[in-house]
Amino acid sequence: MTSNFKQTLLKEAQLLSLSQSDCDLYLIGQTNAVTYEQLAMTKIHGTTTTSGRLSLKKMEKDGYLTAKTMPGNSRTKYFILTAKGRKRIKRLFDKTFLEKMGFDLERRPPASQQQLPHRIHTGDIFFAFVSNPLLDCLPLWQLESPYKEPEGSLVPPRCDGLLKTAYGTYFIEQDNCTQGEGALSIKLSQYMSAECFLGNGILQHTLIFTLFAEAKERPIKKPPYSVYRILLKAIRVWRALEEECRKKLSFTTFCMQFTGNPSPSLLHLSVHDKDILKNLCQQYPDLTLAEAEQLKKSFLYDTSLEDDRGMEQDILFQKRLRQKFYPLMADNEQTTLQFRLQKGMHLYVLPNHRLDDYLPFALQEEYLFEDFLRRLLFHMGLNDLESWRYHSILECQDNGRSGYVFRNVFVSDSGIWIIAEDVVHDLGGRERVMHYLKNHSDKSRTLFLLFVSSREDAALFLDLLDVELHRPENGNTDICFVDKSAALYQNPDSQKAYFRMQAQSNLLWLPAMLEYDAFLAELHLLERQVQP
Repeated sequence: MTSNFKQTLLKEAQLLSLSQSDCDLYLIGQTNAVTYEQLAMTKIHGTTTTSGRLSLKKMEKDGYLTAKTMPGNSRTKYFILTAKGRKRIKRLFDKTFLEKMGFDLERRPPASQQQLPHRIHTGDIFFAFVSNPLLDCLPLWQLESPYKEPEGSLVPPRCDGLLKTAYGTYFIEQDNCTQGEGALSIKLSQYMSAECFLGNGILQHTLIFTLFAEAKERPIKKPPYSVYRILLKAIRVWRALEEECRKKLSFTTFCMQFTGNPSPSLLHLSVHDKDILKNLCQQYPDLTLAEAEQLKKSFLYDTSLEDDRGMEQDILFQKRLRQKFYPLMADNEQTTLQFRLQKGMHLYVLPNHRLDDYLPFALQEEYLFEDFLRRLLFHMGLNDLESWRYHSILECQDNGRSGYVFRNVFVSDSGIWIIAEDVVHDLGGRERVMHYLKNHSDKSRTLFLLFVSSREDAALFLDLLDVELHRPENGNTDICFVDKSAALYQNPDSQKAYFRMQAQSNLLWLPAMLEYDAFLAELHLLERQVQP
């Protein structure tokens, strides 16, 4: 899915045309700085860090940007505007428009080696949101914005970043995994005493902690060969052979030429090259020359090191989430926070390196989450949703008493609930589901569709509530899980919902499907039969 940012910028700035470089300048002007990785997040140049590199290098060469090195990481560069770059932005965009979008072109990155990475990573969520293909209104982004009125001569508390969209306001706190429990507790208490999180403010405003976990720097080991370079040579040889034979060759036929064909073109391929190509041929036997071109591009960016780094960051993030943030839900000093979470407040803790995967599940109105849920439920087997009413937020009554508040609730005509909450990254969703399972007395038919990041998360959540799930009041409640990802959001038909079932002495994870009988008013969670 491609970014809609450029078209939205043209519309709101009332301009007829802009170059891609001008779009980059706008983003850098609004965020104060940019890295290769952040520009890749926007998808306006493609999906890799290399895709926007040429644009930044060209603007640096033209004098609009200057490159600096991140403290403690000589391999990471960031770019800031020069005086010439700031002048160009002022020429491109109307002054009123820049003021409306909260531009502060005179702001400079902090000089502190600790504050600089913190400031730069704060912008990750803005760059990730810009890639939203449904973007139809430019977000307002401000750094270090006060969220509370000053008390006397004291400096008011400020969020690290403020993201305003057409649908809501998001207070961003960047955590580089350095803040202790005391600092986190004080910060949350300050937010709970701020007017923006009083009354209906808990439904209109969202607090998001973004966690950047730095993986250890490892020596870069160059592989003994490059699949990309081998394919680059092979395609040239392939093309030459097709011209010599005057016919098209499949990958299999091309590899057959390695033995018995005296063509001098084949001398460009070493024995090792041919072995690699034969292995590839086993995976793609019917590949054409044109398709080989596309395959070659997929090997341009070696993702193995990036995947290892991402897995290490996942472990660091999960450790901090479970050790520092989850305990806040049981902290006696955070009763105000717990109450507001139970009443519908969102409090997200998201990893910077997975924002592309998780942002559609956090900024739900901006990503049309209701439509996604309907498609997801359809592919889970709920083919007729006409008799179900959707509520983005609903207080479910508990035997006539004041009930339990949930986000994303589908209610059938017969009163069955399907509740979709995030119980890993949304501390609000986690608190609401746990509070309900521990305390409710109503035995209404309820299905929880819970979003997690992995099956490990699902197992830990169920184990945590093992006693509560055996309460008689929960006998009519089912729970199934879905692993969140950008791929799932874009293609709900690829869903692999699952649930856990006790089978004699074993716990089994089974693929899930739903079956609803409107006449009998029954909803069943069943094992989905997977086609071999």
